[in-house]
Amino acid sequence: MAKKKDLYYVEITDIIEPEQEDKVIEVVNSYVKKGYQEMKDYFQQTDTLQVKKLSKEDAEGIVSKLEGIEVITKIYSHEDKIKEAQSNKIRCPRCGYVLEYPDWRCPECYYEFPDYEYVDDDDDLE
Repeated sequence: MAKKKDLYYVEITDIIEPEQEDKVIEVVNSYVKKGYQEMKDYFQQTDTLQVKKLSKEDAEGIVSKLEGIEVITKIYSHEDKIKEAQSNKIRCPRCGYVLEYPDWRCPECYYEFPDYEYVDDDDDLE
């Protein structure tokens, strides 16, 4: 049976200056489907870019090429991404419903979570 190829992601953040944008676009151009102008428009909205489905060598190559400019880069594997996504989810132990945010009970089966701590913001005003 064929072994699955390990996939890696590169997250590039703090892309603020136009020179940084140009360098990042130059480095990741062959790994993304967007053109130059689409990438420039994208950086008008956000300062973070994720390049997905890379080999380990490609991910390390992108990071090494971006070392000269002041951006923050992070490499993580596909398994790390799955673990992070699952750790942010809260699942009801009774029915298995996935809650979008922490709550004191499940909206499906009304199971009350015993370890939920209610914090009232009005207590600080006294």
